[in-house]
Amino acid sequence: MALSVAFALLAVSAEDAKPATKQDCAPPTGQQDKTKLSSKLDDCNGVLEPPKVGDKEIVAPTPHTGTMPVVKPGELPPNKNP
Repeated sequence: MALSVAFALLAVSAEDAKPATKQDCAPPTGQQDKTKLSSKLDDCNGVLEPPKVGDKEIVAPTPHTGTMPVVKPGELPPNKNP
C-alpha cells in the first residue's frame, strides 16, 4: 500500500515539473562563436592547456637523505609464525 502511494506521489510531482525550454538546452550558435574559438586556437598554436590551479606559494620540503635506518639480516628476530 505504502509503495503504491509513493509511486503515485512521484508521478504527480513529475507532472508538476516544468519542462526545460529550448533556450535553456540549446548551445549558442552563429558565426560569432566560431570566430571566438578560432582566435583561441590561433593564440596558442592549436594547443589548448588547462588553467593553472593550486597554490603556487607552497614548496614541499626536500626529503632527508642518508637517514634511512638499515636493518641487517642478523639483527632481525627469528620468525615466530607457525
